[in-house]
Amino acid sequence: LPRRSPPGYSTIYGLRDPNTGWFGYIGNTRWPASRYSYHLRGGTMAMVRWLQALDMTDKQPEFLILAEVAQADGRAIEEQWILTMIEQGHPLINLIPKQYTSRNPFILR
Repeated sequence: LPRRSPPGYSTIYGLRDPNTGWFGYIGNTRWPASRYSYHLRGGTMAMVRWLQALDMTDKQPEFLILAEVAQADGRAIEEQWILTMIEQGHPLINLIPKQYTSRNPFILR
């Protein structure tokens, strides 16, 4: 993974389940390598549950760069990717509106 995004740019990325090919998380960062390390340490309860489930198969999520975008546009483009992935049925664990989380077993109710 690149250590940082090009100057003035943000990296839009996805964490993908290597067992299913489904994306579980979409994010935006200027520091891809350190952000991936942060995710692997846990974070939200949904992330911890997902990591534990993957760990049972000796796997961890794949970090995929989806786009490099102007830093000023990063948040808006990240949100577009999140909505696109939800529409495609990906079980995202991002902090997203509740109506979109019903298909994800890792979201606490």
